[in-house]
Amino acid sequence: MNNKIYKIIFVTRILVIISVFTIFIVAINLPQNSEHEEVEQSSTEEALSLEDYTLVQRFYIDMTVYYVNDVEKQMDTTPIIKDGRTFLPIRYVAENIGAHVEWHPEDKNIIISLHEKTVRLWVDTTIAYVNDELSEVDVAPFILEGRTFIPVRFVGEKLGLNIQWDSDKKELMLLYKG
Repeated sequence: MNNKIYKIIFVTRILVIISVFTIFIVAINLPQNSEHEEVEQSSTEEALSLEDYTLVQRFYIDMTVYYVNDVEKQMDTTPIIKDGRTFLPIRYVAENIGAHVEWHPEDKNIIISLHEKTVRLWVDTTIAYVNDELSEVDVAPFILEGRTFIPVRFVGEKLGLNIQWDSDKKELMLLYKG
């Protein structure tokens, strides 16, 4: 029985290595963009007013204060920009929209669920699963000072949020229709 388990683990690891290698090859051929505000444009170009959303969250780079529907809240860390992407601990986004977050420290796995949508990420890898389908994250989640930071745009959009970036204010706005 132990041999079967070891064989399953071995095959799973091989498949993960092949997937990582494939994603790496694809990533090498992707166009690069060095300007944060260009990268952070909303991929959903909806011209909707804020009144069209039930929840508006505003986060600011290097600030622990954030706003949920104009109510000031406090974080124990700040959103940061790394590799041209905005990162923050997902709980600040997820809890406000009613999403469920699971952290599995044994394999550094994060699972975020909202209604019928599920996003699964691993720290320090660009492999993700969105509703059980393999997906690629262009920048990997990471741990900093004991906190797990995730790429906000990737997760937010997969959960159905509209993401806006204001480079002058260094403001990340997450809009949710709920």
